[in-house]
Amino acid sequence: EVPDAALDAWYLLEYAIRKIEKKETGRTWYLMNRKESILPGTLLYYQELVSRRKQRIPLQHLTGEQEFYGYPFYVNEHVLIPRQDTEVLVEEALKRKKEGMKVLDLCTGSGCILLSILKNLKQGTGVGIDISEQALEVARRNAKRLGLEAATTFVLSDLFEKAQGPYDMIVSNPPYFINSLKCPDNKRSVARHTDSLPLSELVENARALLSSAGRIALVFPYEQLEEVRETAQKNSLHICRQTNVIPVPGAHPKRLLVELSPVSTDTKNRNTLTIEEARHQYTPEYIACLLYTSPSPRDGLLS
Repeated sequence: EVPDAALDAWYLLEYAIRKIEKKETGRTWYLMNRKESILPGTLLYYQELVSRRKQRIPLQHLTGEQEFYGYPFYVNEHVLIPRQDTEVLVEEALKRKKEGMKVLDLCTGSGCILLSILKNLKQGTGVGIDISEQALEVARRNAKRLGLEAATTFVLSDLFEKAQGPYDMIVSNPPYFINSLKCPDNKRSVARHTDSLPLSELVENARALLSSAGRIALVFPYEQLEEVRETAQKNSLHICRQTNVIPVPGAHPKRLLVELSPVSTDTKNRNTLTIEEARHQYTPEYIACLLYTSPSPRDGLLS
């Protein structure tokens, strides 16, 4: 069964009406028009969407959009759907923002991390690297949508092959590194470089491109915590921030957000972030750590 099938069905109906009939929908609209019939073309399109969702095609790939850090991003089958816990990576990066900041995003995918950072910088510039030209096309489309074409350069490259530093901030939500955590869908690995990329290679090369006071901000599976520590130490980097991400209360940490710096700091930030209290209900701590409340793709039905 498809999780939240009834909720997805309502959202797809809302999307179909907006797309075919050009009507702004929502809870109030449904209450006021509940006796009206939808157009035959809308019904056919809606039935097609539902049929594709039954095949486990992600909701966001059907609608072509996902919210991330308060901005609408175009997504398709060539990029991973932006995860909302990754927004914390953007939020922490922006705590060290400065005018003219230069940012590198490795495995950029849809460009959501890089573009969300640049959208909040004054005269900042950024480079997004990916091995997939199809993914870069998505990122360029999002840069144009957000008015950031002049501030961004997207490069087809096998990671650091064409990267030229130094950078003030290097960010990455990289692919799966170990077999036990490999994504079962090979397309997701292909779109995000190779699943055999060693963590040590990523950190070592990023260190060489970092400015003297720069930061490296990364997202990893939690199981790689010890490997992250060892790799940082070997490259003369210090973990200045560590956030263990828990999906719901009582669950084991799934993801690890770390910031690495060549400069040692007296203050070492270690914390745990729980994302949801229950399905689609964000915790106060998660909402508080962001500058805004990022809506779920289903929130339009509930407003």
